[in-house]
Amino acid sequence: MGKKYNETEIRADYRRLTLLLIEKGMTITTMESATSGQIASLITDTEGSSAVLKGAFITYCNEAKIMQGVPREVLEKHTVYSEETAAAMAKACAECYTADIGIGVTGTMGNTDPANPDASVPGQVYFAIGINGDVRAYHVTLEPLESRLAYKLAVAKEIYDKLMERLKKYMERGNLREFYEKNMYGVWREGEKLSYELQGEDPKAKELKSNPFEVVGGELVKLCVEADGRKTEFTVHAYLPADEDRERFPKGAPFIVCMHPVLPTAFLVSKGYAVFVLEIGKIASDDTKHLGAFYELYPYGEKNEEQTGVLMAWAWGASKVLDAVYAGLDKEYKLDPQASMVTGVSRWGKATAVCAAFDHRFRMSIPTCSGAGGLALYSVISEGKTYDLSKVGGPSEYTYGQNEPLSCLQSDGERGWFNDAFLQYKTPAEIPMDQEKLVSLAMDKERYYFIIAACMGEDWVNAPAMWECYKRAAGDFEMAGIGDNLAVHFHKEGHAVLEEDAALFTGYFEHMYYGSDNGIDMAALKTTVFEGQE
Repeated sequence: MGKKYNETEIRADYRRLTLLLIEKGMTITTMESATSGQIASLITDTEGSSAVLKGAFITYCNEAKIMQGVPREVLEKHTVYSEETAAAMAKACAECYTADIGIGVTGTMGNTDPANPDASVPGQVYFAIGINGDVRAYHVTLEPLESRLAYKLAVAKEIYDKLMERLKKYMERGNLREFYEKNMYGVWREGEKLSYELQGEDPKAKELKSNPFEVVGGELVKLCVEADGRKTEFTVHAYLPADEDRERFPKGAPFIVCMHPVLPTAFLVSKGYAVFVLEIGKIASDDTKHLGAFYELYPYGEKNEEQTGVLMAWAWGASKVLDAVYAGLDKEYKLDPQASMVTGVSRWGKATAVCAAFDHRFRMSIPTCSGAGGLALYSVISEGKTYDLSKVGGPSEYTYGQNEPLSCLQSDGERGWFNDAFLQYKTPAEIPMDQEKLVSLAMDKERYYFIIAACMGEDWVNAPAMWECYKRAAGDFEMAGIGDNLAVHFHKEGHAVLEEDAALFTGYFEHMYYGSDNGIDMAALKTTVFEGQE
């Protein structure tokens, strides 16, 4: 007995969907072939639907699909009846109407398509759902039904079920984001007016560098940002690859936004990567004074909705570099705007993890030695425990000393990293979720995440807790079918991004983003020396 579809129930389902979208302020559109507008019709059966659906497409023939933005090469390569075509339809209609949700439907109902006889299979329907750019495709085989309307309603039911499943997860992520903003890192800011000014080479000589975090050298780029009648500016240093080093990237050089100077900058540039380094202290002061470019735009206030902690402010600084790239810096420096990465170590590793969660434009995020408040789980204590580190060249018995406690994060020296609400938690057990959720906020099939830490020499940072964070997050990635999008590497020692790390994460990025067959050992990037020692 085949699956039963009830028209009354299906129409009631779509009423619930439309009312939900109205409540959440989300918009939807469709590009339909096999269902010939049935999905859009069901949505608009509910009063107030004009708030969520501005328009839709019925694209029965291939040329109609092409006219509305489906690439001809997708149709030629995969045929009109494919998940790839459905995905292209969902993407094209969402882009046309700038909708939060795009649905693409193609397939054959109860008969063979005479225009595409070799590709069509009766009852085989392909559909795709995109939610804010995350497009996923599906297919269903329907048993013979009594009418065209019955087929259309059956497909509508399949789409409804999958869409509601996706929306539930999407809204759960929205709840996670709201939790971190209200209770830990403060308000994420975006949407400012930005311009930039190229200022040529930094005249300051490297020998004048007074500390490891002072930024000298490179090309200077001044970013000017305006919001709510306020203006601010800060400088970024760009280290650019030579023409011969970037030849292997014909679409433009990939680039890494660094919260501070990193050790392998020269190595990265020699591999054809551009490196942007922030003057991080000028974006936000590392204290509770809340000074710097960010706070000139968004003063720290008394109310929760007026508060952004320093970690979030630093993340905002990295995000503004990406704004500049999209505003034309990509053409100035011959960059691939989609091949973007962000990294930082220690407190800036925490800021990198925050940036990954709140700015989904970064293709890859590389939080390094981030510790408590970053990716070290509050609930996992390694202090006093002994581990065998001989596989990474360390001792066979290494006993961890003190881990950074919650009380330290809330001390005068570090509480500026967070908003005031974070002080409500007196013990880790009071925090309702742990930091693997920060990683899950960055989960996306088009994005990659590479966690770095050191096994020894910095017990305060608690590498075993970051390994547990990776494992928990990896479960979410695996369930989403994108297990390879999360990687981990723990070097022996060193509170830094090492050249060893850079060689691995660039190889990983090139494998994932460019499809490079470079021999990267993906299995090795899913384990650490702590596996089996939990």
